[in-house]
Amino acid sequence: MSKKAVQLATTFVDNKIANITKTVTPFQRRVYIATSLVPKGKVTTYKALGQLLSCGSAQAIGQALRNNPFAPEVPCHRVVSAALHLGGFHGHSSGEFIDRKRKMLEEEGVEIETKGKRKKTGEDAKHAVGKESVVGLAEYSGMLPQ
Repeated sequence: MSKKAVQLATTFVDNKIANITKTVTPFQRRVYIATSLVPKGKVTTYKALGQLLSCGSAQAIGQALRNNPFAPEVPCHRVVSAALHLGGFHGHSSGEFIDRKRKMLEEEGVEIETKGKRKKTGEDAKHAVGKESVVGLAEYSGMLPQ
């Protein structure tokens, strides 16, 4: 099943790339394919995607997802920090974009815990994903196209 899932994700992303004028690098393509493997109601981490793609930089994964022209179909909102905090969304780490990411995840059934309050405003400070929502990607190791 894993190999079939990779083939479907690859075809999906390649069809999307064929229909836009924006340039998608080979690295971004691989990130988008890998991200497409994260099922609805689950999340993965920037670090786990990096490990799957043999990329030692979670930041590079984040930059590729920041420029994702296929969201939400390529579900970059399903990628969180290694500490299971929501991380970034569309290049932002707070405010309405993170609120939208949280809402999208909750609508998909991902449980979000709120940790602490901001000192000045009393607003929620951090949102974290429950560990039960994290999906491993190791089963796809070695299957992604180069």
